[in-house]
Amino acid sequence: MTVSVSTNAFQRPDLAMAFEGLSLDREAQRFKALEIFPILPTKVAAANFSSIAPEEMQVDSDTLRNPDGSYQEADSKVGQDSFLCEEHGFEERVDDANKRIFAYSFDAEMIATKRTRNKLYRRLEIDLAAVLFNTNIWTGAALTTNVSVKWNVPATSTPVDDVLAAQQKIAASCGDEPNVVIMSKDLFLDLQTNAQIKSQVVYNGSDDPKKVTEQQLAALFHVEKVIVCSATRNTVNKAQGYSGGRIWPSTMCMVAKLATTKDLAEPCIGRTFHFIEDGAGDVIVETYRDERRRSDMVRARINYHQKRLLVGAGHLLTNTN
Repeated sequence: MTVSVSTNAFQRPDLAMAFEGLSLDREAQRFKALEIFPILPTKVAAANFSSIAPEEMQVDSDTLRNPDGSYQEADSKVGQDSFLCEEHGFEERVDDANKRIFAYSFDAEMIATKRTRNKLYRRLEIDLAAVLFNTNIWTGAALTTNVSVKWNVPATSTPVDDVLAAQQKIAASCGDEPNVVIMSKDLFLDLQTNAQIKSQVVYNGSDDPKKVTEQQLAALFHVEKVIVCSATRNTVNKAQGYSGGRIWPSTMCMVAKLATTKDLAEPCIGRTFHFIEDGAGDVIVETYRDERRRSDMVRARINYHQKRLLVGAGHLLTNTN
C-alpha cells in the first residue's frame, strides 16, 4: 500500500513523547478506551483474519495415538472476521503573535498538542462507551442482567453478588474468566457507602476506612482491575454554553475479559486495530507552516478501528443506578 504524505508536514515525535510524560495532564488520564480495547498494531489498513469460536477452542478431544502410528488432528472450523481502519485527526493553529505570550514556542506547541490529542481520545471514549454500554448488543439472560436492587441503595443492594454472578455467565458464554469490571465514576462513588462492600473490605494501616479503593473493589470482585471511567463531555451544543456529564453512564456496569496478549485467538471483548505504517505510536503528532496566516499548525491523528470481537466475553449489568 502506498501512503501519501504531505511534503509540508513533518512528524513531531518530540511532542508526542513529551506529552506522554505530562503526568499532570489529568484529562488524558481519564480516558480509558485504549485500556479497554488495547491497541493491536497492524501494517495494513484493512484485512480479513481468522477467528476461532470458544466452542472450537475448548472442545474435548481424543488425544490417544492411533494404532497406525498417526496422531489425532484438529478439525476446528475457522471463521472469518475483518477490520477496516479509518483515519481521525484534529488540528490547532499556533499563531505567531500568541507564541510570544509564552517563554518558549515549544510550550505553545505542547498546549496545542494536548488539546488536539485529547480531542481524539474523547472521540475514542465516546464511541467505545456507546458500543459497550449497549443493550441492543448485549441482550438476553446470558449477556445481560438487570440487577434486583440499584447500587445507589447502600443498605440493601448487593453489587458483589451481582458481579460474581456475571462472572459465571461469562465463563459459560466464552469459557474464560473476566479480568476487569468497568464502571462510571458516579457508580464508583455510590459503592463507597455500600453496606455489603464495606462489610467485606479488609483494611490495613494505610487505608482510609471511610473510602473504598479501586484495588479493594477488584479484590472483592475477584478481578485484576476495576476500571473507573471519569471522562466528561459537553452534553449541549457549544453555542448553548457548557453542561457537563459523564461519557459513561452510571446506569450500567460491564464485567469483561480484556485482551492481555497480541494473540488474535485469545478470547476478549475487543481490540483497537491501529494502522502503523503511516507513523508509530498511538496518536501521531505533526506540524506544518501556514505562512499566509503567520502561524504553525499542530495536527494529531490516528488511524484505527475499534473492533468488538467476542460478545460473550462481557456481561452487562443494568439498572445499577
